[in-house]
Amino acid sequence: MQWTRHDDTDFVAQQTHLRNVLQAAQQANFRIWLGLNADSQYFQQMQQPLALRQLYFRQQLAKGLLQLRRLTTDMPVNAAHFAGWYLPAELNDTDFMTAEQLTWLTQELKLFKHSVAQPVAISLFSNGGLPAADYINAMHSLSDSGIQLWLQDGAGAGLLTYSQRQALLSKLPCHFALISERFRQTDATATPFQARRATNSELVSAQQAIKPCHADIAFSLRYLPFANTVLLPPGQ
Repeated sequence: MQWTRHDDTDFVAQQTHLRNVLQAAQQANFRIWLGLNADSQYFQQMQQPLALRQLYFRQQLAKGLLQLRRLTTDMPVNAAHFAGWYLPAELNDTDFMTAEQLTWLTQELKLFKHSVAQPVAISLFSNGGLPAADYINAMHSLSDSGIQLWLQDGAGAGLLTYSQRQALLSKLPCHFALISERFRQTDATATPFQARRATNSELVSAQQAIKPCHADIAFSLRYLPFANTVLLPPGQ
């Protein structure tokens, strides 16, 4: 569950379909990761100068911890089916271009994890700003925080060239999970983000670069055919 709170909308506190969805997932014996607080302005805010960006990121971690505590008092998932917490903040090359940035980010994530007994995960993607070896080294440093790292495979957003993607995926150690992007961006300049679901042939082609040893996560259900009459288009 990517998030349980989005801006000022709390999907646990309000009478929404979230609990019904989670109950269905439990009946299917799914292990559930619960997302915390998501901010629709995240990517815009993370384009600010470094000091402001770091202040904003720290604030998002604090809001995530607050949402976690809200959920803990009224846990919507049976303990037997609960897998952990997910931080809906997507890290990328821009966030760890220097050793100082990387050290700061690792320390902030470590402080967050020290406040949480259960497993915590966060996702990352590459925008091609770092060579594959440097990106993997950054992931190793971030993993010292104790937070699980899930790498988006880059097939949907299209930010990497073919050779950049191949290099990154071939070097990725097996203990990092991979998120299969089941969408394809249709307009890189559009705001909000616009995408369509990936075709079967596109998915097969993208999978060929991925080693079978990785834990596999699919993103996102809203791009699958059944969601056309259930979910709003992305960004709405």
